[in-house]
Amino acid sequence: MDKAELIEKLMTKKNKDYTYIILFFLIFSFFVFFAIRPNLISVFSANSEIKTLTETDAIYEAQINKIIDIQSLLEATRNDLFVMDQAMPYSPEINKIVEDLEKLTTKNKLNTEKINIANIDLKNVQNNKLKQIKIEAEVIGNFEEIHSFINDLESQRRLKEIKEIDIQTDTAEASKGSELKIKLQIESYYL
Repeated sequence: MDKAELIEKLMTKKNKDYTYIILFFLIFSFFVFFAIRPNLISVFSANSEIKTLTETDAIYEAQINKIIDIQSLLEATRNDLFVMDQAMPYSPEINKIVEDLEKLTTKNKLNTEKINIANIDLKNVQNNKLKQIKIEAEVIGNFEEIHSFINDLESQRRLKEIKEIDIQTDTAEASKGSELKIKLQIESYYL
């Protein structure tokens, strides 16, 4: 086969069509691999990122709503926060406890024999844990006065818990007006 014959066979319509088809597929493959594929990868990664950001946005939205609810509650109760400070102060305020007990005994016409306060840590430790004060009190009075004293003690703003009550009488027979000696163990709390 000489050169002219070979060129003539290559230039036939069928061979030209095959050559164009092969060149088209090579160019198309190159275009798909280097132009379309990176765009598809970008689209899929953007979609997954949008999904992740939507989930994160929902979580943040829920947290923001919780903060807004807490702020609303705080605004609604802001004027009553002093009541919480009085019920649970940040320091023991021993003088206030003794003063309150003396006022109650005077109001209810009781005689105070003893007030003992124990279990107080006066170091200024900032650990925000609930601390307690143990108070032992002995008072003398009749039943109605003692009953009124205990009711008044429980109705005070400062949180107090009566842990133990010991009631004694001096006489063998109790009458309506007989004197009772009451020993109270009270716990009060502070932060």
